[in-house]
Amino acid sequence: VLGEIQNDDATELSKLKENSLAKSVCKSIGWTHCKAAETKNKQLADNAEYKVWMKNRSPGWHNDAVNQTIQEIKATAVAIATLGIADAASKVQAKLNEALYGTKSVDDTVQLTTNQGRTREATCGKTGAANSDSLAGDSLKIDVMCLCALQSVGQGAQVCTDSTAATMSIAPQGDTDLADDWKKLKTGCRKLAPTPKLTASALRATATALRAHIAAGRTADKKTNFVLGKLRNNGNDGCKATADGADGACVYYGRGTGAGLRHPIKWATNLEEAVEEMEKAEKAAAHAYVLYQKLNILNHTLGKAAAAPTQPIAQSAPRETQQTPAKELREEAEKECNKKEKDTECTANPKCIWDREAKPPKKKCILSEEGKKAEKE
Repeated sequence: VLGEIQNDDATELSKLKENSLAKSVCKSIGWTHCKAAETKNKQLADNAEYKVWMKNRSPGWHNDAVNQTIQEIKATAVAIATLGIADAASKVQAKLNEALYGTKSVDDTVQLTTNQGRTREATCGKTGAANSDSLAGDSLKIDVMCLCALQSVGQGAQVCTDSTAATMSIAPQGDTDLADDWKKLKTGCRKLAPTPKLTASALRATATALRAHIAAGRTADKKTNFVLGKLRNNGNDGCKATADGADGACVYYGRGTGAGLRHPIKWATNLEEAVEEMEKAEKAAAHAYVLYQKLNILNHTLGKAAAAPTQPIAQSAPRETQQTPAKELREEAEKECNKKEKDTECTANPKCIWDREAKPPKKKCILSEEGKKAEKE
């Protein structure tokens, strides 16, 4: 462009040849800018450093290769962003919260009774009744307090624990909020819970086992099912947790009677939906790992290209988006696995597998067959 301006000895835009590169560029960026650049170019013509730069500046093929790598880096970054890792994690947490609290965020307030006449039996259920106002199954929080809140009548006995750390102290009556007792149980359960990382498969197995346990018969004749907890005698007095009669500290999940009887357990459904979101998140995380490896290789390639402007770099056949060789991706992924020194660290990465039989110098943490397949893709 500067050469054309100089050759035409142009003093204004109209003096440039029609359909020339200079006229097109200067029309776009403005004649003032073009003329200033041309003037500066003349001033630098005899500058020694400028002459060296002009001699060694990047040729067109090199710029094309660098630009191609940059475009692939941008495309890979966009691909990582569109996986929605953070969004997937928030969806999982929202479903787990719905299962535990009945809401998408943490809410420890819980009532079994109200001043308007709601009873523990109405909240927790009664076998043989329609239970139109029942909250059984709406959340684990409700069900746990149906089982573990102090007995409604009598000595206020502890139902679920003798532990002083989780001693129930609030009588479920009127509009009383049982949040403090619920939080004691929640804290106590966390201490007793297994420590392995929560996975989709483990959560699915837990939800399935809980549904099966709830569906099993509870009374002596095994004819009363979909009950969690203890029923006395035939259980016909409902889950009101008094000290006598045919009741119990329990949860009955039945709604409706006869042909309309059903057994909704919302928290179990929310756990199952959390599993689905976790499976999506796990797949997205595995894909993201591959893309991050690819991004590292591309950044390395770009760095080498930028540092050696006069040296040609190999280019693959032209295509819409250049793909990083699968072999390089596998090697990078294998190295990441090899860095893991412990079984737990190794298996935390879905693409690695622990080979306890391996002897030095072989590594125990290696790329799994599933990981190799993912790198090919």
